[in-house]
Amino acid sequence: MPKTVALAVAGGMLLLPSVAQNDGRSEPTASVELGQPSTLLPFSIGQVLVHFNEAFGKQPSRIDERTFVYTDHENPDEVTIITVSDLDTGLAVVLLATGDYGVNFMREFFEASFFLRQETEQFYTLLDRGPGIRSITLERFKVQMSVSQVGNWIVVALEFGPAQIFQPELALVNGRPARFDAWQLSEKERQ
Repeated sequence: MPKTVALAVAGGMLLLPSVAQNDGRSEPTASVELGQPSTLLPFSIGQVLVHFNEAFGKQPSRIDERTFVYTDHENPDEVTIITVSDLDTGLAVVLLATGDYGVNFMREFFEASFFLRQETEQFYTLLDRGPGIRSITLERFKVQMSVSQVGNWIVVALEFGPAQIFQPELALVNGRPARFDAWQLSEKERQ
């Protein structure tokens, strides 16, 4: 999670000078396609980007091949920055906001059509617990949420990953699996 937060903060801070100046120049944008869900998650980065395109009413700025940034500075009292990053085995969404108005973008994300109702409820439960780092494994994926306040900034970082990842380095230790589920054992080993 620290890498995700650092990436989002760096991406957001790169855009802050243009946000502060607001000189009317358009930001570089990146078009996105819906795409198919990844083999690791039940939703794709394209679906997440389409959700935020609609929420912000515009395309994101592209930081690199795998990182996209949305900014909202229409509200004169608050600034909102959301970074969406495609990770090797998952996806990260990080919110930087100066008030509750910005946190509403994250709440709306929890309601996205690609999440099941019980997943949405779990996201709200994690957010409502306040500052800290918490994770939960759901049926379709796992999520880690970090909520913090840095100066005037509210930071909410979500990192989604597959519910289970095969880790070859843990597969064999002394000829037996180091991590295994009951279904992986032979009938004789279960007894």
